[in-house]
Amino acid sequence: ILQNINNFTETKFKQFNETINQKYDEKMKKFDGLKENINKIQNKLKESTLTSSTENEGLQQKLEEFEDLDDKMKEMTKKYDSMNIELTSTRKVNTNLNKKIKILNKKVERFQSQSKKLKQENKKLKENKDKNNENKQESTRRSSRKTRVLQPLNENVSKKNDNNENDEDSDIAK
Repeated sequence: ILQNINNFTETKFKQFNETINQKYDEKMKKFDGLKENINKIQNKLKESTLTSSTENEGLQQKLEEFEDLDDKMKEMTKKYDSMNIELTSTRKVNTNLNKKIKILNKKVERFQSQSKKLKQENKKLKENKDKNNENKQESTRRSSRKTRVLQPLNENVSKKNDNNENDEDSDIAK
């Protein structure tokens, strides 16, 4: 009986040992597979961290560029606003100047028309004067000019004599 028990226990232990070894081998194969998968995952994580770090650096650079662009856009909007204000003020000034120019042009036209009228009147007066002078020159001759020149002298002398006669207080003998 002891031998049977020993045989039985040995066989059972062998069977049990074989099954444990088989299960151990299976578990070791699974464990090795899991180790490989873990290594692959770790490698992928390393690669992804490298790519993600380069992506992060790239994204950081893009973020900085966008922030710079945002600052530039804000600056440009300020400049645009100031230029827009300047534009509106210059437009107002321009409209005022255009109004003044129109008024001055109207004045110039008025002065031009007045000067034309005055020139025409001047011409007419000159023509009338020339006509009058022609009429006077035609009637006067050289001899009549001499008499005309002498006439005022004679009249002046006779007027002086008349004044002296009428002067009561004069002490001058006549």
